[in-house]
Amino acid sequence: EILLAHLWSMDSTNPRDYPREDLVDITDLVKKTAASLTLSNPILCDENTFSLHDSMAALELMDQKMDCCELSAALIHPKNDPDIIIPPRQIPTGLKDQIYSLPWAELTIVDAANIGLEILTRFESLLGGSSVAESTYTCLYAHNAVLTDMKIIMDGDASLVEKFGAMWTSNPPANLSDEKVTTPQLLVYAQVLGIVEISEVIRSIILHADIYEEEDFSVNTFGLQFFSDVDGPGTIRMLQYALKCIKEENTKENEDAHILENIISFQINFLQICASLAKLTAAPAQELIREAKRLIASCVSNLENLQVILKQRNPSQNVSSKEDSIATYSTLSKCFDPYVYRPLVGNSPVRKVVFRKQIESIPILLKILCEVDWVVCDLLLEGSTLGRIRRMLNRISVSSVNILSRSLIVLNLYFDDKLLGQHPLSELVGNDLVQLTAIPKLLLESNYGKAFLNRLAKPMYDSLKLLVLNRNRQRNYMEAVIFHDWSSLQQEAHIVDANHRQELNAGEVFPPYFTQYALYFTVWLMDHYVALGIELGLYSGHHDL
Repeated sequence: EILLAHLWSMDSTNPRDYPREDLVDITDLVKKTAASLTLSNPILCDENTFSLHDSMAALELMDQKMDCCELSAALIHPKNDPDIIIPPRQIPTGLKDQIYSLPWAELTIVDAANIGLEILTRFESLLGGSSVAESTYTCLYAHNAVLTDMKIIMDGDASLVEKFGAMWTSNPPANLSDEKVTTPQLLVYAQVLGIVEISEVIRSIILHADIYEEEDFSVNTFGLQFFSDVDGPGTIRMLQYALKCIKEENTKENEDAHILENIISFQINFLQICASLAKLTAAPAQELIREAKRLIASCVSNLENLQVILKQRNPSQNVSSKEDSIATYSTLSKCFDPYVYRPLVGNSPVRKVVFRKQIESIPILLKILCEVDWVVCDLLLEGSTLGRIRRMLNRISVSSVNILSRSLIVLNLYFDDKLLGQHPLSELVGNDLVQLTAIPKLLLESNYGKAFLNRLAKPMYDSLKLLVLNRNRQRNYMEAVIFHDWSSLQQEAHIVDANHRQELNAGEVFPPYFTQYALYFTVWLMDHYVALGIELGLYSGHHDL
């Protein structure tokens, strides 16, 4: 453990330089233990707990392709010997872990700004499809034990409790001390708390929408324990207080302070966007959506400000830029580790997650926010007819929209017994039928017509939901669900038309309105099915015949 702590130390240059007296020679112990093995008892473990998984892991141990827990020391620090192989850093057991202590007392505003920018790259990776273990929890401050320690420190600051008693929903903590929490410490705690809450909200939205696939988005936590002593309103209050503190101290127009202001404002606004769009209700829906659009505009402004600041940074004009860069790398290497989750996945092959540079992540976050604006908010505000909703979803389907926006659409596609929470679905279907077939409203108001419109509601909802799925998954959904329903609907529509002819004594010249409508959608679905096959390259071209 002492050797590993040295290897992970960012002040090190070569692990071979460490004093040998720190190491304990266990060669004799290993030889003695190995000599005790026999053919009848060849296992150095408890046979009662030794499983098939353990045996496979033992066979694959030291296999470079399968042993995901081995890392080159050069991955930890460029100056380390690349030939030395070490296990990944363990999940910290607290803020002052005995082996891998995290920066705390020495944190500065510059460190807080750099940590906040790095947190944004993890957030972009989460929205890009990485699991929370591969993204959010590569920030070591985000782990439960560390956040718990930080909260205890925050709870113990008497002046902080006095200024911000609303932070605690229950009684204020009793163990107060005169030790002051510094502004950088407060800012790091608030930003980490923000990204943990945002990650949980996003996971909740995507899980409830239930349209993700393993290739689209992974919601696995690999057994990581979330920080439980947190909620949305409490996190927002904490972030607002941190924002107030940095604004009060930013009297000299400090660049890092501006970065922190924009990051914290972004987190506050994003949390409020997700909270409002994930739980819309019919009564104030329009007001909530317009408020969400305003918050999205604020988030976009925050990210654009960060983009300008990062573009203006020119290391070549700064004499101490090289030293500052080394110090920044050292701090971030202690606070972030892309390999910390590896022991949690066993010996299964692990995909390599590449985090973009800070300035490269911001345009992607901007794109995702703009998608939430035009994909979710515009659909909810402007989707007044079934035809318009279908055209808007068609555009969304071909635009490779992020999983967050698609999940928000599914959550709000039908709630409070209305489409988009605003329109009775059978009424929209009836208006669409009139528009496409010019059916007399008398037929829609008959018992047969009303029953058929109600029967159309579920298949029509499935057809709309189809367009929100990943395009690679739409064909399977059509084969499993939609085609069967619409095949039955054609037969039922024929019966409805026949009953109308019989009641009205109209004869065979009476137009089969309901059959035409069912046939129209069946042909559209078949056309969409074939077009998807061509798009995905499932059909042979003329040169393959």
